[in-house]
Amino acid sequence: MAKGGSFDFTQIAPIGLTIMDPNFATPYAQQYSLQLQYQLGKDWLVDVGYIGSNGVKLLNRRDINPAIAGPGATTGNTDARRIFNQDHPEAEKYGGTPLADITSQLTDANSNYNSLQVSATKRFSRGLQMTHAYTWAHAIDSASGLRVASNPFDSRLDRGNSEQDVRHRYVATFIYEFPWMKDQKGALGRILGGWGVSGITTFQTGLVFNVSESSDRCLCGGGSGNQRPDYVGGNIVFYDPRSTSAVSGKPNSWFDGTGGGTAVADTNPYFRRVGTAASWARGAGRFGNFGRFVLHGPGLNNWDLAVFKRFRITEAHGLEFRTEFFNGFNHTQFLNPNGSIASVNFGRITTTREPRIIQMALRYTF
Repeated sequence: MAKGGSFDFTQIAPIGLTIMDPNFATPYAQQYSLQLQYQLGKDWLVDVGYIGSNGVKLLNRRDINPAIAGPGATTGNTDARRIFNQDHPEAEKYGGTPLADITSQLTDANSNYNSLQVSATKRFSRGLQMTHAYTWAHAIDSASGLRVASNPFDSRLDRGNSEQDVRHRYVATFIYEFPWMKDQKGALGRILGGWGVSGITTFQTGLVFNVSESSDRCLCGGGSGNQRPDYVGGNIVFYDPRSTSAVSGKPNSWFDGTGGGTAVADTNPYFRRVGTAASWARGAGRFGNFGRFVLHGPGLNNWDLAVFKRFRITEAHGLEFRTEFFNGFNHTQFLNPNGSIASVNFGRITTTREPRIIQMALRYTF
């Protein structure tokens, strides 16, 4: 196209846009804490604290040109039903669909975090140092994950657990140097002296995940995976994902995902898809009632261990050999389940964290 020439936008219509809200503001956070420390005996320090924060005017994204559902609506006429295409002066020129989704980047999201943090630290003495730290926390927000809001007409419905919400976390660390033959004198001292062990133990409750709908059952042109199904009631029962028989035909299930991948999921004890297909005539055209990030996945039970041997060469020179075992007991650490009700693997866990990893290292100090 020549400079100053015209371009026929009908060739690429409908046109999708991403815009910046004219009232875009600078996000900020308010932090507050109260901590108390107390020394127990000569070696122990106990710390108890309340830590919190409040995020204001955080980045959010919303489709401001959603389609309006009504009789005759299907995913085949989504763009013709979009708000800004109604009575558009150029609509006829563009076949009735000049504009597609318009994603507005704005700052109307917020977050809130509160936690109780308790720790006990033993200073290094008699060859032993250790820490114990426990945190109870709850993080709530409306836009973590930086995705387009699931309901373009009411973003308040996206307020829920944060993507980073971890309710309970305990971490213990230790290092212990065996007390015998530290001076490493003689042949026996060279062999038996300088040994030690260290480790990090982590127990943690699971991260959140969404129960999601991958098709456009609201008939609003919403993004894939942003919508959610209906919750029909009942206490959701969680299973040991190691089990191959807790849910019939669905090994390694975290919850009962029976009916996943079917048109309605009407055999599922907890959830239903909106309508039987993505059309007004088949019952679609509204948002599911289940919330955002309601459920938590499997927790963490991890032990990282190390064995080391220090060789004293001279007063200023030394050599250390370490063998480190990450996930030392090779405990299977499950990741979150498949939360898509449109999938035949709904409710199943098909991925895990790393198995045991062993590495060796040699360090020379001078």
